[in-house]
Amino acid sequence: MFTTLLCLFACFVLGGAAADGAPASLRLLVVDAAGARIAGAQVTLMEGTRGERSLKASEIGEAVFDGVMAGRIRVDVSAPGFVSQSRTVKLSPGSNLLKLILQIAVLRQTISVAEEEQVGMTSSSGPAFATTLAADQIAELPEDPEELERVLKQMAGPGAVIRIDGFSGGRLPPKTQIASIRIRLSSYSAEDHDLGFASIDIETKVGSGGWHGSAAFAYGGDQFNARNFFAPAKEPQRARRFSCNLSGPIKRGKSSISLWMYRNFSYDSATTIGLTPSGPFAYLVRLPDEETTFSARVRHSLTRHNLSAEIQRDSQSTASIGKQDLPERLTIRRLKSNVLRVRDSAVIGHRLLNDVRIRATWLDTNSSSVSDLPSVVVNGAFAGGGAGISNDRSVRNVELKEDLAFNTGRHGIRTGIASEYADTYQVERNGRNGTFVFTNLNEFAAHHPAQYSQLISDSPVTFKHLQFGAYLQDEVRLRRNLSLSGGVRWETQNNISMRIKAAPRGGITWSPFRNARTTIRGGAGVFYQWITSELYGYVLPFAEARQSYRYVVNPGYPDWQRGGETALQLPPSVYRLDQSLGSPYLFRSSLGAQQKIGKCIFQLETRFERGVALPWANNLNQPTVDGALHNVSYGNLYDIQNGANFYRKEVYLGITGPLKIRRCTGFWSFGYTGSRSINEVDNPLSPPSTSVRRSDRGIAGDDIPHRLYGFLTLRLGNHLSLSSSFAAQSGFPYNLTTGLDDNGDNVFNDRPNGVKRNSARGTPWWSIDSRITWTTSFGEQLRDSAATLESHPDATSSGGASAGLGSRRFVLMVYLQAFNLPNHARFSGFSGVLGSPLYGRPTSAAAGRRVETGLRLSF
Repeated sequence: MFTTLLCLFACFVLGGAAADGAPASLRLLVVDAAGARIAGAQVTLMEGTRGERSLKASEIGEAVFDGVMAGRIRVDVSAPGFVSQSRTVKLSPGSNLLKLILQIAVLRQTISVAEEEQVGMTSSSGPAFATTLAADQIAELPEDPEELERVLKQMAGPGAVIRIDGFSGGRLPPKTQIASIRIRLSSYSAEDHDLGFASIDIETKVGSGGWHGSAAFAYGGDQFNARNFFAPAKEPQRARRFSCNLSGPIKRGKSSISLWMYRNFSYDSATTIGLTPSGPFAYLVRLPDEETTFSARVRHSLTRHNLSAEIQRDSQSTASIGKQDLPERLTIRRLKSNVLRVRDSAVIGHRLLNDVRIRATWLDTNSSSVSDLPSVVVNGAFAGGGAGISNDRSVRNVELKEDLAFNTGRHGIRTGIASEYADTYQVERNGRNGTFVFTNLNEFAAHHPAQYSQLISDSPVTFKHLQFGAYLQDEVRLRRNLSLSGGVRWETQNNISMRIKAAPRGGITWSPFRNARTTIRGGAGVFYQWITSELYGYVLPFAEARQSYRYVVNPGYPDWQRGGETALQLPPSVYRLDQSLGSPYLFRSSLGAQQKIGKCIFQLETRFERGVALPWANNLNQPTVDGALHNVSYGNLYDIQNGANFYRKEVYLGITGPLKIRRCTGFWSFGYTGSRSINEVDNPLSPPSTSVRRSDRGIAGDDIPHRLYGFLTLRLGNHLSLSSSFAAQSGFPYNLTTGLDDNGDNVFNDRPNGVKRNSARGTPWWSIDSRITWTTSFGEQLRDSAATLESHPDATSSGGASAGLGSRRFVLMVYLQAFNLPNHARFSGFSGVLGSPLYGRPTSAAAGRRVETGLRLSF
């Protein structure tokens, strides 16, 4: 209600729009689907009664129009071998920057505008089943890269994968470096290893105009925050973030450079609750969070090539603690990474596109506990002592991808290869100080632990990981409104028993009506999953007998060796990879429809996913009913083998459209995902409660039946804008356990008879985040500058160029942002231990309302 009243008040008091007819200029970039510039494209600009002007794009795909009047204009772009594009955009006073993407032609060029729209809607790279955020919408997203990533993944739906300039993984760049964000649903292209049911593609800015940059600072403190639901007092919290970037030409029209730096020196507080013999506790534990990131990117444009290289250095230090932990169990994780990315996008001839990407990564991580005391775990009550975490890992990784695209007649062909090589060094010392497990508080008070475990040997291991894939994809244009795609991907990797496997995929897209407002699309395919280097690296020390654990039943406490006559030391437990272990795969299919009603776009998609031959830990030495072991040389003998299954059914509904309230304009989107997931194991390293895999079939640990997400941004005049996001979802499932080791396998995950896995569920939660921004410009008037925001007109954008940065040399933006504005309690970490005083109750809650303010100065 507060947000709505604020919107209406601002509409009346601060409403207003930039007047049409003011002087403006337009810089137009013409690129292909791979991002390469198209030289010599014919560009025609039509200004209504003022007539039209035509230019040819330069050798770097740019056309500049000066002396244009602000307001709505039409731009037509054509080039040999590409489908022509026509856009109507609204120019703001001053400088505007517009990028148009031309698709490779697969039909004759002499077709009507309506027919051309049908061609675009049924193209795999067209606007159907995709949402492109324009510059003014990106400006309203959170400043913090982690918060920005969270919001984007909420908008895209569960399982979305982010790619930055064609590379997956890595840290998000600052908003001022982002040119466009495109969210796409359900791609069945053989080009991709696996992007799930949604992907997020982020393109960074070129920086080919004059020198421009920005500096930003964000501040948040506990003075304006709300107390966590479980906290005994308002918890200490501080957010300090600083970022700056600078971009400009090295050689105008040819080379450019972009530099940016990000510094985060903050801390948060976590609330831990539980029970000790002295009674309940609730502690506030400070969690420091520091990060420094630096990136330098160079781009060089040739007649047929667009070259780029980027180096990024990142250093992080973060702290964490468990939900029922005493403060002494704090863990610190440190990370250092260096990433080099190189890319060459080239146009060969008139129709051949070649895209080569290379990424090299140097990654070092270290995790350690602040206390070296033995761990003490009391099931369903608390955990004390040290956290028992100590490990080091170094990875040297090189990734190479090459894609080649060309068209012949009605066919659009894509083919390419992808390979990844990783050299890993690691040493795991987790549990070397020992862990005592008590079944309940009474046993703890009596000093009667049920089990003691300790890492008794560890040794560094090194191994190499190699993955390779190749693909062939064909998109055939059956009619102007009907396209069919089909392809196959071949993949293999080392360290497992796997020959080259083929993954066929295909899809069909149909726009049944001439107005191109309705699009229907379906697809299906096989997606192989890698056996990760993390899984292989965990098992390898056991397989090479470099690592083993001591297990003692009924040990002494605090000295495990004084357990008396009932103490029993067991043989060591072992993990190993089955000799026949191969890559699991997912069969995925979907059917969807997109409908444009007025200016709003509705997307509805039904999805099905089945996982086959997923890895799971089969205990080959499961104790018999009387506790006897089949092989007395081992304790548990976990054989990582194929065989687990997974099922998911999902429906997605998305609605996007422009928003106008009196003179206030904006954009809104809404998404709903309904899902049901069933599996037999959540983690291949987590042993099932029995050796019968199917008896553990139940609700998947990440099953969320209902997810809702909404986003709204509204420009309240020339200077003020408002954005709000709403998120809600069902609670996470969790297990009900006895807290005992009923089957004698030394793992305390046993469930009561007849109780399924993840049969209990936490409470649902919801949250609203809001941000209000004030922007002004000052300094000398600019005639033409690439410092303005890029515009990507699309069926889902709010239309045209943004008025975001204005037309003067300097732009100042000040914002106030609130997370969890209503201060709604969001519970998690429910205790499922039967007999525990905390049974069925939450043991954690997300942070209460957090308020942050910041500013950014751009030039």
